[in-house]
Amino acid sequence: MNAGIVGRVHGEFSDIDTDPFPLTRSENGEQLRSTVSVETVREHLGGDQILTGFAAEQVQSEAPSSTIDPDGNLIETGNEIQTHTDSTEFICDPGEFVLVENSKKEYAFDLIGRVTESAIERVNFDLDSFLDFHPDAQIWMGGFYNHSGSATTGVAYGDVLDDPNIGPIMEDSNKNQVGVVIENESEKIKMQITESGYVSVFQPSEFGPLSMARLIREELLEHAKPREEVN
Repeated sequence: MNAGIVGRVHGEFSDIDTDPFPLTRSENGEQLRSTVSVETVREHLGGDQILTGFAAEQVQSEAPSSTIDPDGNLIETGNEIQTHTDSTEFICDPGEFVLVENSKKEYAFDLIGRVTESAIERVNFDLDSFLDFHPDAQIWMGGFYNHSGSATTGVAYGDVLDDPNIGPIMEDSNKNQVGVVIENESEKIKMQITESGYVSVFQPSEFGPLSMARLIREELLEHAKPREEVN
C-alpha cells in the first residue's frame, strides 16, 4: 500500500481490539455489518508497532431495476435497494495516523476510532510548509487555484517553481498538489502530495508499509492541519 488518504489520530492506543466486530446497524429493514481485521503487526524502526489490515462495511444504494415480460419486452420497474460490501486496506501508526486507500474509504477512520476511543480526522497538507521544509526537493509537478490572472486554476509538469512563466503563478496562488522527489533515510522518493490529504509514492517501486509509515510520520505529519485551518 503506497498511496492513500491520511487521517490524524486524536487519542492514545497501542493496538486495535477487533473483538467487538462485526458491528451491526439497521437500514431499510436489513441488518448491515462492518468489521476491522488486523492482519500484520510490524515493528517500526523506532520501536513502535505499525498495524496493517483491512476494514469493510456493507452499504446500500439505489439502482435501476428491470425485468422481461412474457412477450420478451424489457420493462423498467423503477429503482431497488441493493446491498454490497466495500473494503479498504489500512496502515495504522497507533496514536499518530491511519492511512486508507482513498476518500471513499474514510468509514475506516470511524470504525477504528470507535474501538480505540479515538477521533480520527482526515487532514489537509500545508504544501507551502512542506516545500519550505524541503528547499532541495526536485519539483516535477504542481497544481494551483485561486490565481488572480486569466488562468485561475491549472496543473503544470516539470520544474514548475523555477519556470519563468509558471513559477510566478505558483507563488501567487494556492497550491492543491505537488509532485516532488525528496530524500528520506538516504533513499530518493518520488511522490505526489495533495492539499486534501492524499499521498502517493511512485518510486521506489518496492515501498512497503513500514517505509510508508516512516515517510508519513517523518516527512508529512508536521505539515498536516485540520481541514478547516487550510485556506
